[in-house]
Amino acid sequence: MMRLIKIFILSLYLIHFAACSPAKGYLGPELQEDKLATVYYKNCGNNLILIRASAEGVEFTRSGIHLLPGKRAVDVTIEKPSAPYNCVPHTEFNEIGFQLCLERRQEAINNNEKYIPNCYNSDYTTSYDLCHQQFQQFICAVNVDLLANTKYEVCPYEDYTKIKLKLMDNNLALGLKDCEGLDSEVRNVRFD
Repeated sequence: MMRLIKIFILSLYLIHFAACSPAKGYLGPELQEDKLATVYYKNCGNNLILIRASAEGVEFTRSGIHLLPGKRAVDVTIEKPSAPYNCVPHTEFNEIGFQLCLERRQEAINNNEKYIPNCYNSDYTTSYDLCHQQFQQFICAVNVDLLANTKYEVCPYEDYTKIKLKLMDNNLALGLKDCEGLDSEVRNVRFD
């Protein structure tokens, strides 16, 4: 049994480690990090939501991607939500949780326990707003010469009415492109 627990813990560690390390964005054997360029995603616009980031056809997360040096294309798909509207307040009551609390309370009373739990309706009530919200999708792409042993950040941001993408090396913008607007869709969004 202890061996299974150790194997389980080791597999969780390996999954966590793999999820936190940059993706491999090139073909061939593994190379040392000093022979590669690393690109990370950074959200420079507080109101932008990452949908997808990729380089050389390989998707990556905030953990980044290792690429061979040279001219590379990095593209990002993001969404910009508008302000919510047509909000309708909702209230939900957790009847099952409340009943379990009442049963536990009665059990404590019957057993003359020192601690008798209180069951307040407010503890089992959740209030939220359900709103319409429009999401505009944008695709951004930048081509830039990447150097070995260098870390870059690809960063979408809003510049007045335009969404732009910049690729930075030590906060110095190397590539800057306007993003192209795609579809727009309205969704129902819950706001707690």
